[in-house]
Amino acid sequence: MNNQIKNNKFTVRTLTTMAIFTALITILTAFVSVAIPGGYGYIHLGDSMIYTCAWALGGPVAGIVSALGSMLADILIGYPQYALATLVIKFLMGYVAYLIMKAFSYKTFTNIIAMCVAAIIMVVGYCSYEYFLSGMGGATAALVPNLIQAAGGVIFGSVVIIVFDNIKAFSPFVTWKVNKKYEQD
Repeated sequence: MNNQIKNNKFTVRTLTTMAIFTALITILTAFVSVAIPGGYGYIHLGDSMIYTCAWALGGPVAGIVSALGSMLADILIGYPQYALATLVIKFLMGYVAYLIMKAFSYKTFTNIIAMCVAAIIMVVGYCSYEYFLSGMGGATAALVPNLIQAAGGVIFGSVVIIVFDNIKAFSPFVTWKVNKKYEQD
């Protein structure tokens, strides 16, 4: 298995982990959510799994999984007009969070900074899209709900990553830990 990770091949374990994260992001976005009055989206826990995916899987894979899971949630719960914007925004969130986490060796404080940067990408992305859809009024109305969603995602994401980082049984599913172990062998 380690040789396959080193050669950047997808293993059954990696593909399974990707599928699980896609499902978790979809479920926590679509079904563990609260609709925002006025039609400006919904507040959900899916972003916490985007950050966990960036931490565990990393690379463009984290962005792809984040984008697909979030886009599926938009379609499932009746926000198809946001699906393409979500695809781009959530990809950027997952991939940028991973890049920052990796650059600072997955330390807790810098993981939180990475999540905050990704949250800013989300707020700016959706407010910009709202501006495109409905002008300044829509962008302004979307700002506070997006900030609340961003804060919740960072808080819950931080907790999940800290917990998973301390569960030894989860380590084989964390790509950077497996690669680090492989380099030490």
